[in-house]
Amino acid sequence: NNSVAYIARFGKTIIWDNTANTKISGAFIGKYDLDENALFQPLFSNLFIGEVMRMDAVNFPLWQFAVKHRFPGKLKFHIATKFAGMIENGKTNEQDLEAGSIILKHHLKITLIGSRIETQLLPKTFYMGRLEMRLSF
Repeated sequence: NNSVAYIARFGKTIIWDNTANTKISGAFIGKYDLDENALFQPLFSNLFIGEVMRMDAVNFPLWQFAVKHRFPGKLKFHIATKFAGMIENGKTNEQDLEAGSIILKHHLKITLIGSRIETQLLPKTFYMGRLEMRLSF
């Protein structure tokens, strides 16, 4: 709709001697308006920039940074921390902590996520917790 969206990403995966790995990634997401009537609405686009912000990411530019570590072993345990934010408008920032594991012979993935969201649009910081379970056969 008379605008161009762009994503600049970087990432690095470090594989440790014990087969664990750490992934460090970041991104800058922006848009360029071609005229003054430009409208860019990536609603339900699953940009994966945060647990809360991805649901309503319409104000650009945005930034994201994440570190995820997977431990060796049968449980496939991982921990992650993710940060995302808006540079303009409400200057919303989100910080997520995540821990998860794959169990039951790799058929059940359980992930616990905690989020802290700060924004100039609300009078106080709010928190969200989520337990996600995915079963596959």
